[in-house]
Amino acid sequence: MKLSELKEGTPVRIQAFKDGKNINDIWGKIRKNSKNQCQIVIYYYEGGNINLNSPEYEIHATAYENGEHEIDWNNQKVGGQEDDRLVENRDTFRIYIGIPVECTIKNEDTAALLVDLSEGGFRICLRDEVIYSPDCPVEIAVEDGDFSFTIGGRIVWNKKVDTVKTMYGCAINSDQDKESIINYIKEKQKKLYDEITSGIKCFLMQHEKLSRFEKENVRIF
Repeated sequence: MKLSELKEGTPVRIQAFKDGKNINDIWGKIRKNSKNQCQIVIYYYEGGNINLNSPEYEIHATAYENGEHEIDWNNQKVGGQEDDRLVENRDTFRIYIGIPVECTIKNEDTAALLVDLSEGGFRICLRDEVIYSPDCPVEIAVEDGDFSFTIGGRIVWNKKVDTVKTMYGCAINSDQDKESIINYIKEKQKKLYDEITSGIKCFLMQHEKLSRFEKENVRIF
């Protein structure tokens, strides 16, 4: 199965190896961008931040779509076939969050959606586009379960999602105390990992039962 053949929301597991050693393990779901290229909403990862398209790594990738299928990963090819390569331009892997947060930009309060978060940055989505200068300060207040903390940063890019929503990529201030962020990411990873793996197990069990039912009820003419 090719990467470009996967549907939006397909659960995937991606493992990267170098010199026979597993150096990265990622669980997530496929997201297609405006060009129908594959990106990944990361639910869980272990290991360092690497370029999954780099030919220096051996990639084992599995998709859970109508069963369990190996993905033909073409990181050994340089250039071309962008629809069959994972499109990511982040310096660090970010964990999907997807919760509403209070946001302050240019000393004005607004509601935002915290899309994802890493130790170095985060993405937020706003309904109203904000006119800002480079390095415009931004602060978000995270309230999620037992966690309550603020994150200070600066906007580095923005992109219109549709006629209503705008996405903002933000870098976290270098002097930010990141202990709360790291603990929060770890806790979210545990929950998201349990969510996606239990969902895959249920999916595979249902698929196995369906396949068995079809075999048992096949009619021979």
